[in-house]
Amino acid sequence: MTDDQLRALIANRMPTGVLNSNPPNNWPLPAYPKNPPPPLARAFDWDDAPEDKYEPEPELDDDYEVGICPTCNGSGEGMFDGSTCRDCGGMGER
Repeated sequence: MTDDQLRALIANRMPTGVLNSNPPNNWPLPAYPKNPPPPLARAFDWDDAPEDKYEPEPELDDDYEVGICPTCNGSGEGMFDGSTCRDCGGMGER
């Protein structure tokens, strides 16, 4: 199939206005280069990253009280019925 036949086939299948009767000069698209760019040197390793970059300290708001668990607000109750707080173990204190 020649380029002209391919252009005519595509032009007939495309909705009106999508492709003019004169496609751009770079049609069909050029092939991918024979020498693609090299991959990244290595994948990012989270173990090598400084901790403060991906685990920031929790911000203390005005209502924060020292000694009371901020997760359960000192009640010791967990998120579900009959469970205990995952941070303080049900003690209500940190």
